[in-house]
Amino acid sequence: MTNRRTVVLPTIVSSLKTFASCLLGLLLLAGMTFGQERYGELRGEAVDSTGAVLAKAAVIARNVESNRVYNTVTGTDGNYIIRDVDPGRYNVTFELTGFSRYEVPNVLVIVGRVFKVDAKMSVGATEQTIQ
Repeated sequence: MTNRRTVVLPTIVSSLKTFASCLLGLLLLAGMTFGQERYGELRGEAVDSTGAVLAKAAVIARNVESNRVYNTVTGTDGNYIIRDVDPGRYNVTFELTGFSRYEVPNVLVIVGRVFKVDAKMSVGATEQTIQ
């Protein structure tokens, strides 16, 4: 007669090993997925000289090397977000009718990072570049 304890114990051990292997596999897969970031992000705010937010301002980020362009507009709160930006150097330009063009040159976008680029735009037709 076989002892019941000797039959159940190997089954439990085998089940625990299978569970542990599956859990380890899932954790490794999740780690590989999170490690595959390829982009950076630009975000910021456009305001006028008094600090009032500027809605519907065009935001253009142009890659200096590849000439690739990302476009968006600011929301009613004056904020914008450009996600999934390829790494590299960008000239970021803000444009809105009745305001001078505002440019921030050589913004370095790095994988997995968020970069804040704000604009303080002046009324008029002149152009302003931040060095």
